[in-house]
Amino acid sequence: MSGSVHEDAAQALLDDFMGDPDGARALQVYVAGLREDRWDADYLDAIHQQHFGGRWPMEQIAAFAHMHSDLMSGHVAHVQLTTFGATPGPDRERQANATALAELPRPFIADVDLTQHGADQDGRLRWVEPIQMELSTGVPWTDPVGHTQPLNKIVTIDPGSVPLEIGTTKASNTLLHCRIHGGVARWPYEHDRIDLFVRVTPRRLWLAQPSPVHGGS
Repeated sequence: MSGSVHEDAAQALLDDFMGDPDGARALQVYVAGLREDRWDADYLDAIHQQHFGGRWPMEQIAAFAHMHSDLMSGHVAHVQLTTFGATPGPDRERQANATALAELPRPFIADVDLTQHGADQDGRLRWVEPIQMELSTGVPWTDPVGHTQPLNKIVTIDPGSVPLEIGTTKASNTLLHCRIHGGVARWPYEHDRIDLFVRVTPRRLWLAQPSPVHGGS
C-alpha cells in the first residue's frame, strides 16, 4: 500500500542508495552514526521525532541523510527561536499551543491551524522583517576536542513564511517541506525551542556577512 507523498519519496531515496554500492556504504555511515549517537538528540528531534522512539525506518534514515547533507552543504539555513519555556502539547491542545506561540519574539508570528483535520501541516510560521540565520559554508573546521564540522556564516533572509510542524514528524516530511515549500518550522515535543529551516535561494538570500562563525551539527 502506498504511503504519503513524502514517505513514498523517502522510499525512492532509499532505493537510490541501495541501488549503488557507494550509496549503500554511505547510508551505512548514517545508520552507524545514529547507533553511536553521533548527532545531538535535539538536532535529530528537529528533523525526525517518532511517537514511541526506537529504531528509525531505513527510508527515514535515507531522508535524514539528504536533509543533513542539505544543511551541511549550505543549501538550508538554520536558526532556533525561544518559546520562553513553553513546550508543545498534543493536537487536542492546539489552542494552548497557539497561545504559547503568541509570545514568540518579534518579528516571528505563528499561525496555528486550530481545526487541522488531517492537514499537511500544523500551521505556518511567518517573519515580517528580515532575519539572520546560520548557513554552512561547507568548509570543514575541527574543534579543540577533535570534532569536525563546517564553518557557519551569518546570512540575512527576507521576510517570508514556512509550514509549522508541531510534535512528532518524519524526516521525509521535514525534507519535503524544505525542498518543496521552502523550509519548515519544527517545534518537537519536550522542546522549548523552534528550529527554523529555510532553503536558501538567490532570491531569498540578500546579504552574507564575511566573517564565518563556528557551528553546525
